[in-house]
Amino acid sequence: MLTASRKTADWFEAAATAYGGDAKKVVNWIIADLYGLLNEGGLELHETPFSPAQLAGLISMIDDGKISGKQAKTVLAAMFETGHDPETIAADKGLQQVSDAGAIEAAVDEVIAENDEAAAKVRGGQMNTIGFLVGQVMKKTRGQANPGMVNDLLRRKLSS
Repeated sequence: MLTASRKTADWFEAAATAYGGDAKKVVNWIIADLYGLLNEGGLELHETPFSPAQLAGLISMIDDGKISGKQAKTVLAAMFETGHDPETIAADKGLQQVSDAGAIEAAVDEVIAENDEAAAKVRGGQMNTIGFLVGQVMKKTRGQANPGMVNDLLRRKLSS
């Protein structure tokens, strides 16, 4: 798909080069997400309303923990509509992930206190219940907490 035309291949190559990491991530974002938007608009990859460097920037934001994959899909759709940079869109929409350990720890502590039964299950070894608690922390932080950090904090706090 990415080598169907020279213009398409060039766009992909520019995005992969700008990203500088695993080109597979760029391929996945193009095929799984961007092509859906392009098909709806009847556009080819080289007609994308934002630059290859902007797509690379979006993927880097995920890598850096600034936004989650789910948030990135929202940012990508807005990029497609406006052509604006992913950082600007994420800031305007309040989509940056919270990676401040103190803020996340406070939310985790509140959720543990509010959900004694679920916390006791996790302490008792029922680790599948931890997903519920992660969800509660995500709800409390309006989806902005870094889910990996939330999971790690919950596991640490409930295993001691």
